[in-house]
Amino acid sequence: MQLRQHQQSLVSRKHAEDLARLKLIIVSKEEMFMKTTTKYFTQYYQPLAPLMNSLRKVVFPGDKPWKREDERLYSRMGEILRKDREDLKAFMAIRALLREQHLFMHNLESFFWVLFWICIHYDGPGLWEESGPVEGL
Repeated sequence: MQLRQHQQSLVSRKHAEDLARLKLIIVSKEEMFMKTTTKYFTQYYQPLAPLMNSLRKVVFPGDKPWKREDERLYSRMGEILRKDREDLKAFMAIRALLREQHLFMHNLESFFWVLFWICIHYDGPGLWEESGPVEGL
């Protein structure tokens, strides 16, 4: 029985390694990343592709993973997100909009607003509402 579990563990680890390599290929190369987002992002998520690509460029400068620790990585990603925040106000927590001190609950509330938005635009398995997104979102 232990041999079987060990074999399953090895197979699972192999699949995880293959998946990691595939993800690295898709995300690290801008051309592959943009083709993937164009093909698989729904029309509602297409507007997020440029933001995601901007973040990708910080994590994979020159289409390669960074080799040494970048102490400014977090702050540079924060700058990109701050610049793009205007487009995401519909999903921000109310108290975050009021510029109150950030709490983890704000992240949960933002998640709620994203989930709420998906629910009001989703008619069932594979069926998005025909009318398209709400103005301003």
